[in-house]
Amino acid sequence: MTKVDKLKNMLFDAWSKETCSPGLRNEWSKENPSLGQCAVTALIVNDFFGGKIMRCMASSGSHYYNMIDNELVDLTKEQFLEEEPLYDDGKERTRDYLLGNEDTKKRYLLLKKNLLETDKMKLIHSETMLRNLKEVQKESIKRYLAQFNGKPNNYIYAATTSPTFERLLKLQVIIDEYERYVANLKGIGYITKFGKIAYSRIDLDYWNNIYDCVNPTAEELRMTL
Repeated sequence: MTKVDKLKNMLFDAWSKETCSPGLRNEWSKENPSLGQCAVTALIVNDFFGGKIMRCMASSGSHYYNMIDNELVDLTKEQFLEEEPLYDDGKERTRDYLLGNEDTKKRYLLLKKNLLETDKMKLIHSETMLRNLKEVQKESIKRYLAQFNGKPNNYIYAATTSPTFERLLKLQVIIDEYERYVANLKGIGYITKFGKIAYSRIDLDYWNNIYDCVNPTAEELRMTL
């Protein structure tokens, strides 16, 4: 199974009536979940795999899909039960073009949120977040210890009360909680819900300061699909 196929399987759990194009919403059903999802899905695919977003025509109107390494990728083609979109007439469209439509932007953000909440993506996201946290910790410890080269032991001991050392302790608490959370997602750990119960142990100001640095990008998530 390719990475694109894995993403598509997760999208089946992320598509909903609310992420469907308004004009087709009354026809949307779980039996045909990709109906009306082409624009927002093309944006998601572009997040993960880059390439081009393409637009062509179909019986229901405009249809969006992707070109990745000169290969046509259309994760919503099943919505056309007995029809082939006019791919040969496709033209490239930019992300800004699609996101310039407020409804499309709103549905895209909702689909992205739904995708991150699927069980498989939640695990991938959390494992990647944990790796990023440990990498930040590794580099932070390296920088912290480097300043004590050649210093007497009592100097190092005194430094354990420094703000930098305190931040390292706060980071370790977050890593501990994320390890428990990932173990729980895998069904091998005790239950804890990171962001709710675990927040009682976490310094939220510190967490908010580092969140953007460790929150996985679409590229990082793609690598672990």
